[in-house]
Amino acid sequence: MVRYPTILMVSLLVACGGRSEDTDDSDDLGGEGGACGEITEHNLSILGRVTQDGQPVEGADVWIEERLWTFGQTFGNGITDADGVFEFQVQRVVAVEDCWGTALDYVAVVVRGDDTAEDDMNSSLFDAINSGTFSVDTTAFPIKL
Repeated sequence: MVRYPTILMVSLLVACGGRSEDTDDSDDLGGEGGACGEITEHNLSILGRVTQDGQPVEGADVWIEERLWTFGQTFGNGITDADGVFEFQVQRVVAVEDCWGTALDYVAVVVRGDDTAEDDMNSSLFDAINSGTFSVDTTAFPIKL
């Protein structure tokens, strides 16, 4: 499991504040968000890779899960191909302005048989939303089983 240093998380909190015009605000999320900032939802595409001992992992289940705001909710899933690559859409990812890292905890979960792994997705999702690309590519940093 990869954990980012506290400095990175603080940087994310300070940097958070831009809002893309391609957001999908939802009344059931509370609109303005109270203490943190505006609450919005976003649809994104995720591309990544899974390896074990440096080799691609085929047939692993991969999903994005949130562990604070909507505890345990999944936002999309896929299966790795022969090259260990997965790609899928994540729907209605919640973003809470100025609270990434404190109110949100997104992780990629990988399972194949008895092997499991997790990787932090907060910074990747934040960057995709903040930049307006709504696309995450983590293939350069594979998730290791």
